[in-house]
Amino acid sequence: MNGSRLVLWSIIGLIVLAGIFFIGYLPMVDIFQSLKINFMLFGFALIPYLLTLTIGIFLIVRYTLYKAKINLSWGIAFLFYSFTFLVILLSSFFEVFGDLTRIDVFLIKRYPMVIFLTGLTYSISLIYSEKKTFANFISLFVFWISTFWMLVGLFYLKNIELTIFGFVYFIFLPVLIFLAYTLYSVAVRDGLTSVKLVSAGLYGICFTYGVGAFFRSCPLYYIFLSASTFSLISILVGLCMLVFEKEKYMRKNEFCKRR
Repeated sequence: MNGSRLVLWSIIGLIVLAGIFFIGYLPMVDIFQSLKINFMLFGFALIPYLLTLTIGIFLIVRYTLYKAKINLSWGIAFLFYSFTFLVILLSSFFEVFGDLTRIDVFLIKRYPMVIFLTGLTYSISLIYSEKKTFANFISLFVFWISTFWMLVGLFYLKNIELTIFGFVYFIFLPVLIFLAYTLYSVAVRDGLTSVKLVSAGLYGICFTYGVGAFFRSCPLYYIFLSASTFSLISILVGLCMLVFEKEKYMRKNEFCKRR
């Protein structure tokens, strides 16, 4: 599947998910009255949602300009990841999205994390080997093991709490920590401050999920939700800096070759 088709199918998938939101699940309620009650949740979720959208769009635009598939996989990953924050955002308007006992809401909120992790795994796997076979194998392994666990947890064990804790602590966090470490190693090797910022942002996301999962039912949850904002800002700033640092790095290497 070429890049343009991948972008097209990703957009179609996002439109379908949006349709599920606004047609199948939104009850007729007084959204403004609900917003008055949950304004803090709305504020904390809005910024991460906009940041993930911005990162995704920025990387997709970079792909259309330079055809780098790393930008494409990261861009798609962050666009899907934005749905996690969109559900939190919508829960400040509609109680149905705050119902943690509903499997459909859980899948719409958490399954995009599987796509997010898969996209990051694919792109960072290319650092170890330029062969796409290796990257495809590793990313598909992460995708299918995550999907398998969610199906087992939701439909066999029928325990949403166990499903999310198992996914976060035994799949999401170990993989993301390894990916963040890989980026940091590359940043140290090549002297790229921008990549260090991206790595720090990924570590920040690990902290948010690793610690915040224990406080989902108390006010401290908002503090850890806001921590994801700083992590996403770090990633966005790092990606923007990388545009300039990459050109500087390439010029430096070319100068060394000539000498």
